[in-house]
Amino acid sequence: PRQSERAHPPASESTACPGRAFPLQASGTMAEAGGGSSITSIIAFKDVKDRVSKIADAEMTATLSDKEFSSESMHEWTTEICQNIMAHLSQLDLSFKFVATCSILQRKGAGFSSNSQCFWDPTLDGSVTVRFENSS
Repeated sequence: PRQSERAHPPASESTACPGRAFPLQASGTMAEAGGGSSITSIIAFKDVKDRVSKIADAEMTATLSDKEFSSESMHEWTTEICQNIMAHLSQLDLSFKFVATCSILQRKGAGFSSNSQCFWDPTLDGSVTVRFENSS
């Protein structure tokens, strides 16, 4: 993330994600009332990590909780999950760059290996992994 100069909404104002029940409070910086100067702060990913995890978990649950595995539907489901996660994250109005990935596997005992690498500042940046399981 980079320094931000966005104004906070009023303390009572929150942004609700359409179709989901988790209000999100916007974050950033705010200008001092009447002073004309601004307070600049850097938001670390650790400060929003729990919100990001809840968004991802809610989207997976909403999309997959009543579904049985279907190889024909996997692309549609993974697309829907990732698009909805990104829509909710963009409503946070933070200066982060987000990447959402989704893998769906059938419960057949098959192995799965995935790898990713990144270059970031570990004091400001981060990642979350959210796992969803059902009977299929």
